[in-house]
Amino acid sequence: MRRSVVAGAPRPVWTLVRDRNYAPFFWGCLVSNVGTWLQSMTAILVVFALTRSATAVGLVATAQYAGHVLLGPVAGQLADRFDRRAILLVTQTAGLAGAGWLVLAAAGGLDRPLPIYIGLAVTGSAQAVSVPVMHALVPMLVPEPDLVGAVALQSLTYNVSRAVGPVLGAATLVAAGPLTAFAVNAATYLAMLGGVLAARPVRRPAGPALESRAGAVRFLRAEPLVARRLLARATAAEGSPSP
Repeated sequence: MRRSVVAGAPRPVWTLVRDRNYAPFFWGCLVSNVGTWLQSMTAILVVFALTRSATAVGLVATAQYAGHVLLGPVAGQLADRFDRRAILLVTQTAGLAGAGWLVLAAAGGLDRPLPIYIGLAVTGSAQAVSVPVMHALVPMLVPEPDLVGAVALQSLTYNVSRAVGPVLGAATLVAAGPLTAFAVNAATYLAMLGGVLAARPVRRPAGPALESRAGAVRFLRAEPLVARRLLARATAAEGSPSP
């Protein structure tokens, strides 16, 4: 039986990281996001070591984020039309396949950057779809009074991973080599898949209609906190899941 969304006072934010429904998803996102930044730093350092070319290093970002340009505009529509949990299971499995490709490439000996670009393109495309869907899933995992705290924790996963992931990536690469570094990132996808499998989303009653631009504006005027968070998202670069 699915649990119901119960109205009431919000719980302290940090108690949500122990919530049976939200906590596995939160920790899975955190671990996976750290892995994404770990992979990115590893790829940058390995490509530079192979080529000594700034252009080749720049192509790392191109490979990783091209999928965001192509798939980002439709990710939100997918989240509205299809089961969000199922979408995440598919995209995270695809990301795991891309991460596994990088592990195999490193195991075979990296002598050129092309295999790295291919792996990054796959994981980046999976991330382009999964990140918006992750955000859309959060309101279905906590009672409405806890939503603001859950959104704040979700943002925290990106900020922490952005600070920790590159350091871990460089340290792992120096200490154990690219094979281990890419393998660590691949393992983080398992944490995310486990968090998604453990989650039990609850569909909420439909909120204010946003089918028109005017409706969206009215909603943002009535919800200044949401408006501020959207503005912060739009003006800050943000990383993501080994979505």
